[in-house]
Amino acid sequence: MFSLLAFTLFTGLAAHAADRLPMTLTPAPDVRAHVEKKGGRYNLIQPQGQRTALATDDDMLDGAEPRFKQEDYNADGFADLAVGIPAGPVDVSYALYLYDPKSTSYTRFKLPAAVSEKQNCDGFWNITLTPQRKAVRSECRGGARQHYDVLKFEPDGSVWISEQSRAPKNAANWPTFTLPTRAVTYDRQGTILGETVLPYDAGGDEKATWVVPVKRLALYSAADALAATKGYLIKGDKTEMLAFEGDTWMKIAYAGKRGRIERWVLLEDAYGATKGLR
Repeated sequence: MFSLLAFTLFTGLAAHAADRLPMTLTPAPDVRAHVEKKGGRYNLIQPQGQRTALATDDDMLDGAEPRFKQEDYNADGFADLAVGIPAGPVDVSYALYLYDPKSTSYTRFKLPAAVSEKQNCDGFWNITLTPQRKAVRSECRGGARQHYDVLKFEPDGSVWISEQSRAPKNAANWPTFTLPTRAVTYDRQGTILGETVLPYDAGGDEKATWVVPVKRLALYSAADALAATKGYLIKGDKTEMLAFEGDTWMKIAYAGKRGRIERWVLLEDAYGATKGLR
């Protein structure tokens, strides 16, 4: 019987050697499966010997080869199989085959429509595993931007989006204000927990700056009307956008004479006069 450490190291090594065929899969101690290629077909040989078709050479672009990864994607303690099909010079589309210890077999996983319709890109793309969050990050390129979704698996087999990027858009209530690229986090019911401006090196805008548009703008120490400070900014002051609380509050950073400060501002104070322009 393998120790847990030995099993983890073994599956990790297998993931690094994932593109070598035939490939041995070790979903659980003393359980073996294989990925092999015969002719132009790539097949999964299940632990009980059944054959599952994964891909063919006809699925490939310009002679590319599938990519195979062995990781515990649904965080149930058993290694699964990801099969990647290159879809261009950047993106790789993945199919997940989750291992079921009860049936000792792999089954292809399909995202529920209620989840996939909320994704930036439908399905699994360029996936990376984040074990500490028990989640899978799916990332794809759309236009000149990278977009991502973080998909969290639950013990009951369900999956939901816990975080995703949001492209710039006009604010719903403030027609003269454009929200920058943000990382939006959710709870399991889909309620927004927070919106943080993505930095440029993480796929955000090169200059997530904001110029105060009104003569005098009050500053708050928190996103709370009772948290007003004595500080204020004046028209033309340049700031860095940091985070949002709905269409009500924006957190900004300002480099003043006494150094950098971080405060909240009411978007109503900055754009209330433009609300009826739509």
